[in-house]
Amino acid sequence: MVEAAPGMVSQAQQMGAQAQEMAAAQQAAAQQQMATAQQASDQAMSAGGADFEPIAGVSLEQFATISKGLAAHGYDWEKRDRRGNYPLS
Repeated sequence: MVEAAPGMVSQAQQMGAQAQEMAAAQQAAAQQQMATAQQASDQAMSAGGADFEPIAGVSLEQFATISKGLAAHGYDWEKRDRRGNYPLS
């Protein structure tokens, strides 16, 4: 068994080097995939499209304003004024 030790050490070192190479390749592939996804997301955001069209006549800006007002008042519908708006505080 002692005679086999140098070969086993060499094999273990080779396996360790291969594992490091595979890890580096996987990390590079993941980074490339993230960059591609980010680029696609940036293009979709700059293009606008259906995600930013009004729904039932409510624009994204109106929805954000209503949501902020609702959150600022503890989601209490009773704190709205007669027009359905929340007072700015």
